[in-house]
Amino acid sequence: MLHFDAATHTYTVDGVVLPSVTQILKSCYDFSMIAPEVLERKRQIGTAVHIAIKLDIDNDLVEESVAQELRGYLAAWRSFRGEAGLHEADFGECEKPMYHPTYGYAGTPDVTAHLHGHWSVIDAKCVDALHPAWALQLAGYQELLNANVSKDSQKIERRYSLRLFPDGKYRLDEWKDRNDWNVFLAMLAARRWCEANLRGRT
Repeated sequence: MLHFDAATHTYTVDGVVLPSVTQILKSCYDFSMIAPEVLERKRQIGTAVHIAIKLDIDNDLVEESVAQELRGYLAAWRSFRGEAGLHEADFGECEKPMYHPTYGYAGTPDVTAHLHGHWSVIDAKCVDALHPAWALQLAGYQELLNANVSKDSQKIERRYSLRLFPDGKYRLDEWKDRNDWNVFLAMLAARRWCEANLRGRT
């Protein structure tokens, strides 16, 4: 059984710690030029927006609880949801921790939805620029979700990054390269090799 510790963002199965999708792709990002306090503030905004999105999907969002600085992002989400014609019945899993029983990694995909006639995984981002590693992240999430779905009719077929902007606008980008999954697996294998052979070395 999977156990997820939200405070440390740690996934374990039967006491064994599993690497997360984010950890597997850590080497793809370089935040060294960004001040730690700025990164932390961005992280807090992203977390709060993700919570608001889930509550909005569940129709449990209390409007007055949304901080002023987050309302533009929420407006962007709702604009996307409205223009895409997504209703409550069109959503599947949302912010559910899960693990891949074959490949032994874990993660928490943002949102799955029946979008444009296909079940899709959608990852919401509160940043301006598109990052190529998001393609790998979503490939990992797609396979993770499909390993945990029993019905073929709900298999995830498409992957999207949804950029939400503070002015209420959004941008939806689809990732289509089938090789993304192979690259993700290669990075997972590289991480495991490093843990097995380089741990404790300087």
